[in-house]
Amino acid sequence: MQGLGFLAGKSKSYANSVSADGARIVGNSGGEAMVWTASTGMVNLKDILTQVYGLDLTGWTLVSATDISADGAMIVGYGLDPLGDEQAWTTRMAPVPLPATLPLLLSGLLGLGFLRRKKSINID
Repeated sequence: MQGLGFLAGKSKSYANSVSADGARIVGNSGGEAMVWTASTGMVNLKDILTQVYGLDLTGWTLVSATDISADGAMIVGYGLDPLGDEQAWTTRMAPVPLPATLPLLLSGLLGLGFLRRKKSINID
């Protein structure tokens, strides 16, 4: 057992669910939804969705991530919409590519595309 830490400026955190392999934990820290992995520690879920996936969540508060699928791709929770009404939400993500690893992921994908293209040129 180990502590998960806190989001910046927060003093309480709660884990609500864990993926089947134990690699990803979701919950909340000080009233904000979070995702935790061993390599990244605790990260604000709204930051991932806006900065990495480009979603516009202006006015939304993702209060808590309450459950995660066995494969770690589907996360559900609740929050406040721009009018202040409580709403349930769900998001489906690839394995969470955090900002520090995104350039490496993109360069790998570009490299695979180059190899695939090159191979098809050689076959023709």
